[in-house]
Amino acid sequence: MSIADRMLEFQSWTTARKTAILYRFSAPTSLLLLATTHFAFRNNDAIDIQVWDRIVLFAVATILVTLLVSELTMRAGREGAWTIYFAMFSFGLGLMLLIHAVGQWHAAYLGWYPLLVVLVASWYGLRVALIGFVWGLLLLGVFTVLTLNGTLDYAPALRQRDIDDQLSWSWLAGVGSVFFISLFFCIVSVLAVTAILRLQEEQLHAAFTMIRRYVPGQVADALLSGSAQPVEQYDRRRLSIFFSDLVGFTDTSDELEPEDLARLLNEYFSEMTRIADRHGGTVDELSGDAILVFFGAPVATDDRDQALRAVRMAVDMQRRVAELNAQWLAEGRADTVTVRMGVNTGVVTVGNFGSPERMKYAALGRHVNIAARLQAISRPGQVLISHATWLLVRDEIPCTPGGETLLKGLHTPVRIYEVDGCPEPTWI
Repeated sequence: MSIADRMLEFQSWTTARKTAILYRFSAPTSLLLLATTHFAFRNNDAIDIQVWDRIVLFAVATILVTLLVSELTMRAGREGAWTIYFAMFSFGLGLMLLIHAVGQWHAAYLGWYPLLVVLVASWYGLRVALIGFVWGLLLLGVFTVLTLNGTLDYAPALRQRDIDDQLSWSWLAGVGSVFFISLFFCIVSVLAVTAILRLQEEQLHAAFTMIRRYVPGQVADALLSGSAQPVEQYDRRRLSIFFSDLVGFTDTSDELEPEDLARLLNEYFSEMTRIADRHGGTVDELSGDAILVFFGAPVATDDRDQALRAVRMAVDMQRRVAELNAQWLAEGRADTVTVRMGVNTGVVTVGNFGSPERMKYAALGRHVNIAARLQAISRPGQVLISHATWLLVRDEIPCTPGGETLLKGLHTPVRIYEVDGCPEPTWI
């Protein structure tokens, strides 16, 4: 999995999990940095080690408490959106105490501030980053004002100060303005880029969701992932093809009001496509009341697996149709339906067909027609499969031989089988 894919997956995690992962990586780094500076300062006469020890202990405590809180919230399976604000509050306070201890305006720790805002913007979003940015400015401003008016000692951990002129308002106006302008530019740029990227991600997700309503899901996934080559060329593949058709749909459409007809078809197609997606089929066509689904393109496994999934999908669809009829009857609706289904396996041509302006991903060939013909001769509520499909599924799916029959458009008879286990259709 690429880094980009990892980041997209990361965005779907709960806030508590993000915070826990963040602290799993940052806590050891922060503790190592504190330990390194602590031992370095112990032999430095310019450092008041007692002041430094108290501040380091407070910083370590805030890191460990925040790590524990985020871990417990994550393990409890909660969203825990508050954990990031708690982490920013505690970590920001500890960091500002460290900065203050060695002087606000020459501490290397100050460089962490914009970096943390960038990290938070990337991981948690614009709102959390803005709150972190404001909290950091507030802490920095309060400590600076308290230091300048004499309430707090400047750099209390330092015994030797060669830069006391940093306590003056003039120095703050000169150097501080440069720092704040640079910081403001950095933060605004990062937040703007983050906002644009998130907006593009939302727009892409909305467009992809819409595309999936008109293009087979597996084709849309291939296009989105950048692996479009398999769906931009013609290919000869062995597919298992499913075809279904509502019984007496013409009469039903004449009897129902347009609104009722639209509701019936939408409910029916929604349930059928959901089942097809669950079994990994490519829903190639929803035309009138007919459904064409195939297995093996653009994503292929092996012939047996594809045939099994196609037949199991057909059985699940017949069961769901029976459940829909029972549900509609319970609701007092008279619009029950029955479905004929056929499944065939064979080599077909699959790819994009059409013009440069409008293309359609489809499977063409004799075996597609056989699946349609099997559907046409099946009884309502029945699933018929060809001999080629039966050879692949016979060990796992019970079937009843139906003999040989001559299908329309073919010169040789086809051996057919009825799939057992489908519910008997019901009528009003």
